[in-house]
Amino acid sequence: MQTPDASAILAEMGSLREELRDLKSFQFRLISVAGVATGFLLGLPRLWLEFRVAGPPSPLLWLLPLVVITPSWWLFFDKARTVTRIVGYYRNLEAFQRGALRPKQMPGWETALGDFRAHQHEIAKRILTREAKERAKLGWWKRASAISLDTVKAAFLVNIQRYWIISYLTFLVLTVLCLVFPTQVIWAARANLTPELKSTMWVLVLSAIASMYSAFFNAVVLYTLAKGRNSYDFLTEVWRHVLNEEWQTPRRVARL
Repeated sequence: MQTPDASAILAEMGSLREELRDLKSFQFRLISVAGVATGFLLGLPRLWLEFRVAGPPSPLLWLLPLVVITPSWWLFFDKARTVTRIVGYYRNLEAFQRGALRPKQMPGWETALGDFRAHQHEIAKRILTREAKERAKLGWWKRASAISLDTVKAAFLVNIQRYWIISYLTFLVLTVLCLVFPTQVIWAARANLTPELKSTMWVLVLSAIASMYSAFFNAVVLYTLAKGRNSYDFLTEVWRHVLNEEWQTPRRVARL
């Protein structure tokens, strides 16, 4: 396959930079919308009492922000994986531009993305197997020390993607706030629960279960973004394999 000239590479890099800016702008809007919606909806019970609306405010009002927070949380980290995928490809373009990499094929982003989707698991498995063999050569003490050091770095936001961790904690705190207020109301009235509060309690329990699942799942994604198969370095290597191997299977059309 004929490799593209420098002008084609620069044009593609410019297009990818714009896409990265759009993705990061979208992520920022997700956090902003979640924060504003949470502040407004959590303030509704206060407005309810301020304007002396008949009857006490329903604890369900405090759960309403979860309708915005939860999908925003998932979308944010889904787009984070898209960002790292694009950055991995972009790094290979930079290496090609400066002459440090001479891949067998440079088919363009959309076609390359089809190859990536078709073969990423196969390539990732080979890379992870190789890394596991390298770690096995180390003593258990060195492996344990490395894990401990990574944990300490993560706790103090050292040498990691602070933006992602802070974003994760922001969504987590907003979620906890939405669950704490109705929990306090139900706990205060636990001796004499009305049918409405009993119904609210079950909604609260289901909301808490869904929130814990979201927190766990996105924590796993966060780890893979920082140290695992969705990290910048790992995906850069995956892309290098994608661009340096001749695939015998037909390319798949990249999904939007």
